[in-house]
Amino acid sequence: MHRKVLFELHIKPLFRAIDRDHMLWHFDLWNPDSFYERNGQPKMHVINAILDHLTSNGPDQMPPNNNAGPWPEEWIDLYRRWIDEGCGRLSLTKGDYQIRKDGSTVKLFAKIEIDQGAECWWERQYEGSDSYIYHLSVESKEETGQSEGRIIREFIGNFPSQLQKITIVDQDGIQELPIPIS
Repeated sequence: MHRKVLFELHIKPLFRAIDRDHMLWHFDLWNPDSFYERNGQPKMHVINAILDHLTSNGPDQMPPNNNAGPWPEEWIDLYRRWIDEGCGRLSLTKGDYQIRKDGSTVKLFAKIEIDQGAECWWERQYEGSDSYIYHLSVESKEETGQSEGRIIREFIGNFPSQLQKITIVDQDGIQELPIPIS
């Protein structure tokens, strides 16, 4: 049984920083919102256009020969499999968050309840000089093929003290967490 191909885990890492930079004028290859509508449905015109460029042998080839050349065939096969499986992506989950300032470090504490066998992690989407934006994602037990039950996961993140806020994007939406003044 194959593990389901998901954008954040399997497709996003295929796009190098230079690929992303070259396409930012049109859309962001690292941002799932470039590939999905607000209702979660895939933007098939974008997804298929990328596949067309990946498989092109002409001037529309992506990436071009002067920028590391075409993807290996197994990468293109993985991208096709992602399309064939419905363009899956990670789900957002939710948690309880608390921020504490400890000297020169800001600590973010998060408590998350998820299905046993599911995987949960933070993904940094953007890092500014005074704020971080994180997506709290979960790969469901159906996607990992693991057993049932609920578990509590706790995360602690350390951040530089000059931060003004940490923004969490989770199942409840966007939550801006201001950094307390010592």
